[in-house]
Amino acid sequence: MLGLRLMLNAVAVIERAEVLAFAAGVYCDESAVLQDTARANRADSFMLKVRAQEVRGARRICGGSSADTWEITSLINDVALCTTCIGFRIGVPRKRVDATLKELGRTLALRTAVARCQACLKQTVVYALK
Repeated sequence: MLGLRLMLNAVAVIERAEVLAFAAGVYCDESAVLQDTARANRADSFMLKVRAQEVRGARRICGGSSADTWEITSLINDVALCTTCIGFRIGVPRKRVDATLKELGRTLALRTAVARCQACLKQTVVYALK
């Protein structure tokens, strides 16, 4: 009698777990749809803002550092990396990394050496902050 009751209780718990797992899958799918919608809304909002600024005649700020400067600086702060690995990690072309490093060399103490890159382990020219 006790064994039957425990078995029925176990079956009920397993059925409840299956229902909850299915509901979690449904909620995950709904969440993914909401995330995609939010991303699309954010992109549309940004484009509308840029367009409104252009219509109003707002000027763009020029002469500041590139957006990649702080990312590159934070990457080479602790480790010595080659330009290929720097570009791969922040998602910019190597030519842009070279230009940004040249710009950084004028303002920061940049160490350049032929050594092993700490990301890809190749013997090449690496860059790090002193």
